[in-house]
Amino acid sequence: MTERQRRWQILIEEVMGGGQAMVWRPRLVEPTYPHPEPARQAAYALAHEHEPRHPFSKGRRTVLCQDENTFVVVIEGATINAHFRVNVAEVVSVVD
Repeated sequence: MTERQRRWQILIEEVMGGGQAMVWRPRLVEPTYPHPEPARQAAYALAHEHEPRHPFSKGRRTVLCQDENTFVVVIEGATINAHFRVNVAEVVSVVD
């Protein structure tokens, strides 16, 4: 039996929709990575560059490193503040 090939992927979690229909949604970001460090570097870049839907009018962006695999980004808006997460996680399985 052979060991499975380990892969890491970036997951962005953010608020989607509007008004009463605003919900927290996950989104997998391609590609996957054979090692965690390049995925962490890409996640760091996304924490600084990703343009979330909310808030509509974006101001100051604060990027927080919660642990080596998680960035929390707070964006101040004109009327509301919003946040999103950029995570690096190992892909354990994919079932179609």
